[in-house]
Amino acid sequence: MVAEQLAHVDEKAYYYGAYDGRFWHKGFAVVFSSEWTKTFCDLLKENGVDLPEPSQKDNMGFQVVWSWNIKHFTDADNPEPGKYAEEYDGLEDEDDY
Repeated sequence: MVAEQLAHVDEKAYYYGAYDGRFWHKGFAVVFSSEWTKTFCDLLKENGVDLPEPSQKDNMGFQVVWSWNIKHFTDADNPEPGKYAEEYDGLEDEDDY
């Protein structure tokens, strides 16, 4: 939802979905132009999205990728139910440390 709102000002912003970043990271990501970082953060806050710092930050060309670990989402929040659920149930995640 926030990625869609950001797309009104940043035409390259989109919800990436399930993101397999570094070998230890499984999460959900958004992609946007770095010049819109403050706007994206403001939209998260305005929409009541309470997430910690992204578990992983990366880039795709001129766009940035922000991804949050799957464990930060409940099944109700999970836009792709079951995608990682069985694989990661009960596992500890390195980005917790």
